[in-house]
Amino acid sequence: MSKFILNIDTDLDKQIEKCEELIKKYEELGDKSKQVHFVTVKELAEMHRCSISTAQTLFNLPDFPAEDFRQRKGCIT
Repeated sequence: MSKFILNIDTDLDKQIEKCEELIKKYEELGDKSKQVHFVTVKELAEMHRCSISTAQTLFNLPDFPAEDFRQRKGCIT
């Protein structure tokens, strides 16, 4: 019968520090996500003082950062 010795060398303090750092980054990301605000076509037209038609044209551009939310379009500001 042979013996098997397993030696696990871990620095728990270092691992805890890494976990705390990850938690802090996760919380910061959550705070930043609360700052995201979507505007509608009408709001974009008001912000840029242009017609709703012009704002709609902007929303329809392929490189414009817009999303469809059911029947309303929105973009991040």
